[in-house]
Amino acid sequence: MTLSELVPLYLAAAQSYLEPSTLACYSSLARTYLAFCADERDIREWNAPEAQALMECIARSRPLSRSTLSHIRAFFSGVFAHAIRSGHADRNPMEYVRLPRGAESRETHAYTEAEVREMLRALTGIEPAYSAVLIAAYTGLRASELRGLQWQDYDGANLHVRRKVWRGHTGTPKTRASRGSVPCVAILHEHLVDSRPSRYTTVPILANSAGRPADLANLYQRTMAPVFRSAQIKWTGWHGFRRGLATRLHALGVDDLTIQRILRHASVQITQKCYIKTLDESVKEAMGKL
Repeated sequence: MTLSELVPLYLAAAQSYLEPSTLACYSSLARTYLAFCADERDIREWNAPEAQALMECIARSRPLSRSTLSHIRAFFSGVFAHAIRSGHADRNPMEYVRLPRGAESRETHAYTEAEVREMLRALTGIEPAYSAVLIAAYTGLRASELRGLQWQDYDGANLHVRRKVWRGHTGTPKTRASRGSVPCVAILHEHLVDSRPSRYTTVPILANSAGRPADLANLYQRTMAPVFRSAQIKWTGWHGFRRGLATRLHALGVDDLTIQRILRHASVQITQKCYIKTLDESVKEAMGKL
């Protein structure tokens, strides 16, 4: 069996254990990069040098970040692992592949408190956009977790993260750490108390006109983007609120383990490496102390 023949079988089997978002990502990678290895070679003939050459060829084809190359390697490694499980191969050559250098990743942005306040002023009275920004900025929830929030998840003091919604799929957060709760700060607590229905319901907190979880990408494009363009407000995506919360808490002197708990990461290294941004003011202050 060739690699091209095995990929559809792998994607079909992976529906039972991969997250829908991961499966969609891998399907997209298959459509884009399978052509780089579309030959008639039996999958048992692949070895580590050939797998390395494949990744090098893909890296040369276009500017790809190291993160994207890592996803591509994980996809092909999954295909070979499926081949081993199904008896078509006895080794996974991707285990020995070293990632090519890749293109330099873009610097990600963390929204500052001033940027959050500016967004909230511009969106005052515009729902559910105002609520979406307020909750995202002061809880650090992921976009899929924001969509999964229901009024029954607010107990008057905390927001409990019990589900996530990605496109049309509803599921539970992937890890035990993600299935946690976030205390509501005063500004968020007051807004939720004023906005919640008379009784707890399974209605989404961020609902569209049909009463279903709002599509946040659509919400931005249709509602928020015109307002932000008019007010000249910079937008870098929903994940900027998550990074922004980590960065603001760090600047306030909160220790990294506590920030990890608030963001519900599996390890503090993820929090430190990807979410806490060092502000220019902090650098200047540090050198001033020196």
